[in-house]
Amino acid sequence: MELEERNLVSMQEIYRDSQGRAKVYFAKLRTSREQLEVAVKAIRCTGSLEVYSYIEECLNQLKIDSPNVCKIHGWVIKVSEIFIVMERLGYDLSKEIALRRKADFSYTETELLSLLRDLTCVFATLQRLNISHNDIKAENIFVQKLAHGNVVFKVGDFGSAAKAHRWERALSGTPLYLSPHLKAEYQRFLRTRERREVLYDPFRSDVYSLGVTLIYLAELVCPNDLMDTIYLQDRLSAHLATIHHRYPTLADVMKSMLITDESKRFDFLQLEDRLRSVPNLTETSIPELEQSVKTCKFIAEFKDILQKCYEREDWGFLQVLLHTHEDQLMWLRFEARLRLCPNCVCALGRERVCVVCGRPTGFLCVLTNQSDS
Repeated sequence: MELEERNLVSMQEIYRDSQGRAKVYFAKLRTSREQLEVAVKAIRCTGSLEVYSYIEECLNQLKIDSPNVCKIHGWVIKVSEIFIVMERLGYDLSKEIALRRKADFSYTETELLSLLRDLTCVFATLQRLNISHNDIKAENIFVQKLAHGNVVFKVGDFGSAAKAHRWERALSGTPLYLSPHLKAEYQRFLRTRERREVLYDPFRSDVYSLGVTLIYLAELVCPNDLMDTIYLQDRLSAHLATIHHRYPTLADVMKSMLITDESKRFDFLQLEDRLRSVPNLTETSIPELEQSVKTCKFIAEFKDILQKCYEREDWGFLQVLLHTHEDQLMWLRFEARLRLCPNCVCALGRERVCVVCGRPTGFLCVLTNQSDS
């Protein structure tokens, strides 16, 4: 829906590309009932056709009624610019991966399978609408904290999304995440600088991109070695073998996502059916998930990472843990019988410093399993 520019207030620029063509703002959107905190992507356009292409991006996003898709509030059309107004999201997965790598804190298999289930549901819905995303990567998946302390993963940036009414189109996407077929075409373009349309299945291509994203999440290292198409199958097999040691169920699913032969690779509808057969994953409730996490000894791992954060004074990563793992913190508070802060109802440690209101050294009480009586 088209919005009026005067309803956007408190605009604060947070990003500008090197050419000055695209900017991102934090702002507030005034509605008849409230003021919403939003993000605004401002793009300078060369003509009306480009404006219409961005409106199509918004419409594609509006068609998906899912909590795992970034919500679009509308757009503002100016003389040579379009403002796309969307919900303000948290940080993207690449940032969380970097923080986890720094602190040596891997994801659990439960977390990765749940994330895969949620994202597959989004992209399967897109496939039923005959829309492909065309740029799935860690940087386009965002972590959003909910009011009750849990998190949701949201897909954003539908700038490359398109109707798949015909599977012959110009090349789009991020090189590392391109499927083998498209990656070979991209390398041909680098050699010849000749643009041409490519025949491929966009949904199976997107499944491959999601598979590469899962490698990144599972290993906490960007798999840049997958840029080389000559030994691609051997390198994919090596990654899957490494992942299988820690995440056997996930690795079995990923095998169907990373087949180099496009005709044998799953699309999202097939992947959705495959995930239904994964034990303890389908329609898992929050209490069941909490118990599953505790059963797989994630609480012990969580306490270890809190210890590392405390020792290194790594407050940035600790802040991520506070925002994204409220369930595990609740278990720790219960086990250690911690007192609660009267101000924000969070746990107090031996130093009587609240982990949310003050410097987060109050975790020392949790780590030593000692608490004030």
